[in-house]
Amino acid sequence: MRLLIVRSGLREPDALNEKVYAADGSAIGRPDMQYKDALVYIEYEGDHHRTNKETFRLDIVKRERLADEGWRGIRVTELDLSEPASLLHRLSRYIPPA
Repeated sequence: MRLLIVRSGLREPDALNEKVYAADGSAIGRPDMQYKDALVYIEYEGDHHRTNKETFRLDIVKRERLADEGWRGIRVTELDLSEPASLLHRLSRYIPPA
């Protein structure tokens, strides 16, 4: 996914799988990709994010806590990667230029 983003001309993410902390110092989670200056993160959600009960629940908590801290999440699935033009258009609205 990162290579698709970069090869399309969009900016390289600032961080990959780096821990994000809330204002109170508590750890929230590790989004797949982050654009810290824009408070945007991207998560690739494979099928296990839907079929594994614990993963599903933890993902919801992480998304809500990130939103509480002002982050905008972009969820990406296999379908998005099979139609990259639509995905890249969506990402270009939120990823700031280099």
